[in-house]
Amino acid sequence: MNGYIADIIVVMILLAAFCAAVVYIYKEKKRGRQCLGCPMAGECTKRSKKKNGSGKKGVYRCGLLFLMTAFFLTGCGHVKSAKALRKMAKRNHGACEVVSTQESEEKTVVVLKDKLQGFEYKMVSKMNDLNIDGSSFGSLPSTSDGFDDALNTFAISKVKDKLTDIGEKYGAVYEERGGEVLVLYTLEKDESDLTAAKIVEEASAAFQEINLKNRMDKKQVVVEHDQKWLDEKLGSNTGFDGMDKEALYSGSGASVGRHIGSARLPDCRFRGREEEMTDSIIDMAKMRNRRAEFLRKEQKTLGDSGAPLYCVQAEFGYKAPADSNDPVMFYYFTLNDKEFFFCDFIDKTTGTWYTNYDKVITAKDEKEARKKDGWLHIHFNIS
Repeated sequence: MNGYIADIIVVMILLAAFCAAVVYIYKEKKRGRQCLGCPMAGECTKRSKKKNGSGKKGVYRCGLLFLMTAFFLTGCGHVKSAKALRKMAKRNHGACEVVSTQESEEKTVVVLKDKLQGFEYKMVSKMNDLNIDGSSFGSLPSTSDGFDDALNTFAISKVKDKLTDIGEKYGAVYEERGGEVLVLYTLEKDESDLTAAKIVEEASAAFQEINLKNRMDKKQVVVEHDQKWLDEKLGSNTGFDGMDKEALYSGSGASVGRHIGSARLPDCRFRGREEEMTDSIIDMAKMRNRRAEFLRKEQKTLGDSGAPLYCVQAEFGYKAPADSNDPVMFYYFTLNDKEFFFCDFIDKTTGTWYTNYDKVITAKDEKEARKKDGWLHIHFNIS
């Protein structure tokens, strides 16, 4: 209750300030003042041509600002209730039942049991302090969803024996990962790509058997060489064409050098580096517009992309094109009979793969694409 009382006090203070501002603006406008707080005292060219009476806009803007501030502080300043978290869990992950709840003004924790596969997971809503440069600006609510991690843990526990058998069969060991990567296998004996392909295909097929309602689609099993293999390759200076060999000596760079490929649910088919890159570009294009269709890929030059050199950045572990004649892979897509492309280098200005999407696809094209879907599709363009 104390939290609500504090919000009411804050709103009353804001309301008092707002009313004082409205009275001040009204009095000044009644006196004929066109601009308030302007060093030109209303004598600028723009204002001198306008008639008096535009103060209503200022009042309206103050009112809108007040309402938005009040909404932010009162409507968004509380942790979610256990009931709200359960609704969110049901909406995002399907039927579930509440195992336990813990509620306070600062934190709500709900433990839920998934009805489809029987594992438990947590939904947590809590207040986080908002600090900027050492100054505190109150707190904001945040919600964490433990479903994905719990699903990964559950799935691995169900196929653990199969994963071990696969490792022993092909001379590899696995470790649990997180997010989209279920497990990572490291080859210790046979270092061939054929063996790597068999490992990830068999392991991902084991996971696919328990992929109910396609809830694990796009999760993957990854395979890599061991560090001994990488050290030998770096020593002989072979096998890393197009890669930044210096970066491969670092911890994260070494994982790039050791990487062989993966298999992704539901098709459970081995994908090498090149195919993984293609899938990554396709996923990015689908994020821009889900009706985009992949056409082909072509190797051209950096100059053909139209990208200035200053915005070119390589994918980590790889060499960046440094000259307009350096080779670059183009991935072509179509939308509303228009072609656009992505390239296999990072655009520093956006932090994503370079593309001419915004130069080719107009707002009208995107609207037409949404109409073809037959339902409202909201597109967020972050650049």
